Amino acid sequence: MKRFTLKLITVAMFGSAAISSLPVSAHGYLSSPAARQVSCYDDGGYWSTNGVDIPNAACKAAYDESGTTQFIQKNEIAKLVADYNNMDAVKLAIPDGQICSAGDSSKSGLNVAHADWKKATVQVSAGNTIAIEHIATAPHNPSFRQFYLTKESYDPSMPINWDDLELIHFDDYSVMAKTNTFVIPVPAGRTGDAVLVSRWQRYDVAGEGFYNCADITLVSNGTPIEPTPTPEPTDPIVSLVELGSFLETGLITNSEIDDTVRFRIFDATGVETTDVSLQVTMQNQDSWPGDLADMVMLDTDNTWVIGNWHGDHYMYDWNNHYANKVFAPTTDFAYQLSLVKFVPTPVITPTPAVTPTPIITPTPVITPTPIITPTPIITPTPIITPTPIITPTPVIPTLIIIPTPVVTPPPGTGSAIIFVPGKTKVSNGELVAYNGACFEAQNNPGLWETPSAASWFWNEVPCEGGSVVTPTPAVLPTPPVATPTPVVVTPTPVATPTPVATPTPVVVTPTPVVGDSTWNAETVYNTGDTVIVNGITYTAGWWTKGQEPGTTGQWGGWKEVK
Repeated sequence: MKRFTLKLITVAMFGSAAISSLPVSAHGYLSSPAARQVSCYDDGGYWSTNGVDIPNAACKAAYDESGTTQFIQKNEIAKLVADYNNMDAVKLAIPDGQICSAGDSSKSGLNVAHADWKKATVQVSAGNTIAIEHIATAPHNPSFRQFYLTKESYDPSMPINWDDLELIHFDDYSVMAKTNTFVIPVPAGRTGDAVLVSRWQRYDVAGEGFYNCADITLVSNGTPIEPTPTPEPTDPIVSLVELGSFLETGLITNSEIDDTVRFRIFDATGVETTDVSLQVTMQNQDSWPGDLADMVMLDTDNTWVIGNWHGDHYMYDWNNHYANKVFAPTTDFAYQLSLVKFVPTPVITPTPAVTPTPIITPTPVITPTPIITPTPIITPTPIITPTPIITPTPVIPTLIIIPTPVVTPPPGTGSAIIFVPGKTKVSNGELVAYNGACFEAQNNPGLWETPSAASWFWNEVPCEGGSVVTPTPAVLPTPPVATPTPVVVTPTPVATPTPVATPTPVVVTPTPVVGDSTWNAETVYNTGDTVIVNGITYTAGWWTKGQEPGTTGQWGGWKEVK
């Protein structure tokens, strides 16, 4: 068997600092022929609801079995086996039927036996060899490789067991490159469908090993295959700084199905540069921290790392999510991880209910002229008549108890925290004061979530010292009862003061004034300003200019007034 050495040159640059291109929890995979998780990742569609857009039936079956983790972490189908030279220990850690997932239940969909797994055509040379390409996103040195091929007796309708495999190649590697081509032998005369299984094992105390399954069709063409040349090694340079812990204690326990976790990155000026969100599902309820970490890395082109330094590379700790740290290029950056609770109804605290502005100064209600001067009561003539006229008890309270407008005095800030954008950090339930109003924090607001009634992160509440003043109803003094004279008078016309008992004019509903003006791209709008665009009223969540309402999305500066 011919041996050859592969070496490493992997240095990436970021600004003026040299940074390793090694990502967190992503180490390597078979690229040609493509491993099962790589084919599904490349096909896409796994982010759609219930995976309905996944084009390949086998990938959809894998999704239904264990969700998206197996596709996102295409580089880390791995298992830690300390006694890795003992195959009995390896088989105990990775039982029969779980080889393609490396015994990881979160990736068990890769073990599903399915006729539609995408098969790659692999040419067999005249010397009975095939060429294999492997991508090492985090090269581990030293290490060894084993390649297995399913026996001709293997039943493809069943998951792969160890007894179904035949070891066809073993080799040691002191140094590996990012992209490696291996020329390995296959049994003479072997053609047709098979599954190629690779095991890439590190020589380290933890016993980190990576497993891939690739579905292939062997075709003989009689052309020799030459190995790729050996590159010279260059040690990678790592220059990252730790910003803090990835998760707050209890965050995983507090997350529920349909909640959303959101990771944002801000530069030195407070401008948001990255915003990554992931919905918590039944499949990822226990693994979403690692999935989110991989998404952040992909979105930042691996210039940010979530995990810990492990040996000669960064690695995400799947056994203890809370142990992972956040690493950035410099200390000038900031980050925020938020848990957004699922709201079953689309109603988001309507602004009119929080701040009933139209009720504060309804001019028609303040001066209800028709009720203040009820002419039939002022005329005392009917009251001087005998007893039947002097008993209008049911009429008096109806006319005198007039609904007086609710007057809410200007609120005081009391003990509320003065909110300063970019500096004030509060927890859920704490009160802040901003622009003369008070708000209660909810959904873990960040440093730059400016308080407003239209925000997801704030609930406007009365400030300490504010109260609703309900004036005591004015009661007209009961006139003295005159001693009736023995004169017999028929009181029929006087005893029915019908016109007085109908206080209909009291209920006046003033039309709320919604929207200050039609939106203008050149006008500066501040928090609380309202405008009208295409007949729809919007309110500004913060200072804004030139952003057209209705085009900024749910996280933009304008919120539609329901």
